[in-house]
Amino acid sequence: MRSRWLLGIVSFLLANSGFAATGSAAWELGPTQARYSITLYGDLECPFCKDYFPQISKWIASQSDVNLRWQHLPLSAHEPMASREAQYAECAGKLGGNQSFWKATQMIYAQTQGNGSGIPKGLPVIADIDHSAMRECMADENIQSEIQKQVLAAQRKGINATPSLVVTDHKTERDVLLTGPADENVLLSALDALAVTDATQMFK
Repeated sequence: MRSRWLLGIVSFLLANSGFAATGSAAWELGPTQARYSITLYGDLECPFCKDYFPQISKWIASQSDVNLRWQHLPLSAHEPMASREAQYAECAGKLGGNQSFWKATQMIYAQTQGNGSGIPKGLPVIADIDHSAMRECMADENIQSEIQKQVLAAQRKGINATPSLVVTDHKTERDVLLTGPADENVLLSALDALAVTDATQMFK
């Protein structure tokens, strides 16, 4: 099964190497200096993302040389709640640091009804983050602008669905786009394919 995925990913790489390279990201889960980064384009109201986030987080925790990065991609079908939750997660990170961003993301996915319905009891309370500071941050147009910049950047790369992942090998400077909730076999196949400097030699 894994070899079949590997063949498909290599074929994609041959046609699309450098398609959607990702740079530095504010929020990273896992080892900072990892060889590989998986950038997750997510919508906090996306039901598929809600199911997938715990899976990818658990997988990242089991890897010694892979980290997870986040890019907001709130979908119009889930507005306005998707962008509001994105602002909340960004503010949590701004006020409490990297760990608070991921905590907010985890809490939102755990509590939201999804598909734009949001959280029945309102956005979660995160320990050690001042409520007045959070309210002020939520009203900050710069936070809203940052999220919109991420959306536009994703769209320029042709990324319009969630979850989507860009897997990047920082050593070979190659990357591949995976659309949908990629499982362990697909992710490992992507890493194998990216690690080969000349993908045409993979099956010789």
